Amino acid sequence: FVNEPVLPGSKKLLLTLTQIKYILLVTVSLLLFSAFCVAQSANTVQTQENFKKASGKISKGFRKNNSDTLATGYYELGETFYQQGELVKSETYFKKARSLFETAKDGDGIARSSRALARVQEDLDKKKEAVLNYNIAADNNLKTGDTTLGVLNKNDIRRLSGKDSFPVQQAL
Repeated sequence: FVNEPVLPGSKKLLLTLTQIKYILLVTVSLLLFSAFCVAQSANTVQTQENFKKASGKISKGFRKNNSDTLATGYYELGETFYQQGELVKSETYFKKARSLFETAKDGDGIARSSRALARVQEDLDKKKEAVLNYNIAADNNLKTGDTTLGVLNKNDIRRLSGKDSFPVQQAL
């Protein structure tokens, strides 16, 4: 194929290896970009569904004066904002959720929202607050009998209280 003579006036197309590589690179790039766009679209749809679901629970919680539903809606909204990288908003909604769970004396809800809050605060470099919230989560895990999450929370406390976290150690 490569050694065939090309006759003058012939419409036969011969491509160099470099041209073939370039065409393959462009094709693969377009395919990857298309896959990325589809994934982003699916992610956006899922995020919109998550916001809609959480907002529905919040609305229902207010309408029916149901603090448990309201707290769950705030928690889910905190998770959705966290997944979007909106850490300050996420922190706000996890705090609201925990406050309502505390009012209802829901140990599991307090533990879940405190752990989520600690995770966000850790990402926001609020290590002292994160340690306090991991402690709250661990205490409530102990009350509810969830030893697995209790151990995870204690491990996170130890991790944040390491030698490179001296100011956190002083807060304990």
